[in-house]
Amino acid sequence: MNRLLFKRIKSLFIIFLVAFAFLVGRITHLQIIQGQKLAAMGEKIHSQFIQGEELPRGDIVDRNLVSLLDTGEREAAVIFPAIFEKEDAAKLSQILQLPIKKITDKLETAKNYYGNNPIIIKTNLVTSEIENLKKANLQGVYLIPIQSRYGPNSLAVHLVGHMGTIDQNTWEKLIPKNSELSGSKPYQRDDLIGVKGIEAIYEEYLRSTKASHYLQATVDALGRPLLGLGFSKIVNQSEINKRNKVVLTIDARIQNIVENVMDKHIAKGAIVVLDNSSGEIVAIASRPKFDQNQIDKYLNSNLRTEFLNRAFLHYFPGSVFKLLIAAAALEEGVTDLTEVFECTGEYQFESGLVIPCWYEEGHGKLTFAEALAHSCNPVFIEVGQRLGAEKIIEYAHRFKLDEDDLIGYPLENYSSINIDEQSPAAIGNAALGQKGIKLSPLQVTKMYATVANDGVYKIPRIVNRIETNQHRLIKAFLPGQDIQVISSKTAKELKKMLVMATTSGTATKAWIEKCGSAGKTSTAQTGEQSVAGKEKMNVWFAGFAPLDHPKYTVTIMIEDGTSGGRDAAPVFKEIMVQILDL
Repeated sequence: MNRLLFKRIKSLFIIFLVAFAFLVGRITHLQIIQGQKLAAMGEKIHSQFIQGEELPRGDIVDRNLVSLLDTGEREAAVIFPAIFEKEDAAKLSQILQLPIKKITDKLETAKNYYGNNPIIIKTNLVTSEIENLKKANLQGVYLIPIQSRYGPNSLAVHLVGHMGTIDQNTWEKLIPKNSELSGSKPYQRDDLIGVKGIEAIYEEYLRSTKASHYLQATVDALGRPLLGLGFSKIVNQSEINKRNKVVLTIDARIQNIVENVMDKHIAKGAIVVLDNSSGEIVAIASRPKFDQNQIDKYLNSNLRTEFLNRAFLHYFPGSVFKLLIAAAALEEGVTDLTEVFECTGEYQFESGLVIPCWYEEGHGKLTFAEALAHSCNPVFIEVGQRLGAEKIIEYAHRFKLDEDDLIGYPLENYSSINIDEQSPAAIGNAALGQKGIKLSPLQVTKMYATVANDGVYKIPRIVNRIETNQHRLIKAFLPGQDIQVISSKTAKELKKMLVMATTSGTATKAWIEKCGSAGKTSTAQTGEQSVAGKEKMNVWFAGFAPLDHPKYTVTIMIEDGTSGGRDAAPVFKEIMVQILDL
């Protein structure tokens, strides 16, 4: 072989050997050293991620750590922006009953901030929406199960509250706060925030920015999900562990009983159930109810009043307020259980003003104890005159009726007691729980619970604590200090009077055969006219059971009812029997 040719072959061999060695080294580097990183990059290119829950947020639970929200996975409409046809936005708007601007704004946000990742356009789809989406077969729109915060069986919606968009005033308050939250949980202008109830009060504890889990979709180069591969669930356990939950004093079992009974009997009104031994609210409900997933429906109509928590609103209490008059009268010694009065069917003041008894014929002769049981107006006007406005106001203060106190749930104080001290007629009306007296169902509950507790007032409590999902305590809400409001002797006498009401007076439909019950009815004037031209009446029952050791106090308030004995007392019995069966 020619020496020159051999030299050339040798040079080429060395070049190929060096090139091969370089390729082997490069392949080794890519596969072994950078293999995991490159594989992840490849997977990322062919993967898109969907937030697996509608609202990253901590839970609101009852005393036994049972969620009140009915959180669960439900069908949602999800858009893959890369392949969605913009002209289909109008069709989608019609199917989902959403403003077209809401859809286009979300698409624009996805394009600018989320790199065309899929976006959840609407959760909690109803059957008709699901069927219409399937028929329409819009490109880039998929039905995917997403965890919604509120379900159809959520409880205590007025107490829990709801989420909403950030209004301008709130946003201006959040701007300085955002600088403090930098790097942790800064707010975006289009975020949802707690705007009512527990959701709003404990926003800073409940809010999260990362989902509890994600759904991973495998897509092709055009961003289209590959059929047959479905969605993989990726759980973010560290996020779940560090979330907070608000633990209420509510008992979901009792709350469920109350709401089921309300849905049968009460269109408008409120019910409060309090555990006498602890002062804890174990159930609280208001009607009408609202859907936490369709807030816009109420904001843009005449249904805004459905947001009102009637358990905290103030009404004329009517005759349930006579308990306070009786307590003051017995404690001050201005009368006793056996004093005999005479009811002629009306009470006439020196000015000539006449206030009738609800029993037009008059009750005739009756003792003070019987007067409460039969809710005799003239007797209580007379006793109210003996007490005078100053004493009535003093005892209202003792029973904390001039305060809207509820541990864990700040309420605005309302001027519940406003009596003209110089007017006998004003004192007479106040003694009947009418003009000059306005109480909330919560306030009436704590008044009757004080009597059930032998004259000891306990500040009602509705939040127990805030803790992490790992049960690390963040904040505790301790019970308040007990206060002896009236003597135990007076409380026992009041109980006897309330038992007479349920056994032989106006509240016999509230009597519970097995364990007994005590309480008082009320049919309170409102000054408003119904459609039929008659005055609207709000009807009440407040009482407790069992008699030996009163466990629970329950207040029923029904707007536009007929009478407390006919409408409210049977509701008390139905609820109390079921609660005690637990």
